[in-house]
Amino acid sequence: MAALPRHDISTTIEQAISLSAEGYRVTAHLPARAYQTEDQLRRDLDKLRTGCVSDLLIVSGDPRNTRPAYSSSAELAAAIEQNARGQFRIGVAGYPEGHPVTGLDLASLQAKQKYASSLVTQMCIDPKVVADYSGRLRNAAVNLPILGRHTRPSGQDASHGLGQNGRRHDITLPTWQDARDG
Repeated sequence: MAALPRHDISTTIEQAISLSAEGYRVTAHLPARAYQTEDQLRRDLDKLRTGCVSDLLIVSGDPRNTRPAYSSSAELAAAIEQNARGQFRIGVAGYPEGHPVTGLDLASLQAKQKYASSLVTQMCIDPKVVADYSGRLRNAAVNLPILGRHTRPSGQDASHGLGQNGRRHDITLPTWQDARDG
């Protein structure tokens, strides 16, 4: 359940819980800069836990608050671990083509991997670029399982890999086999 800049984080939490109640396996996206206080994070974690949402994708997010409680996804990951020890599977975002602001930022990924269960590629549909990125991660001792999102084999149209009826296919690298239909 993506957190959109035009929505309050509570919308993301409510939608994730609603979809979970309908039987979907949901990953709630939590942008660090959406949180104004640690209490707000604690309340959201409690809601997600009660609503049977155990998968999170944390990102730094666009600046929403002039004084966010967490300025980065690394700070948010540490706070989630402190407040909900091991109760959530945390995915961290990775950018195979580099993030427009932070670039590849391998040092940040090294720091976050102690809290994370996976790295989820963002905004890249070229499997060769993702495979090269996987090698760079391994060389930097980032050893998280990599879930490729919205990837496609060379020569396929952009809709390939997104699944039918809006269902997403994840790909776990380096095997390039469909891992699960989420």
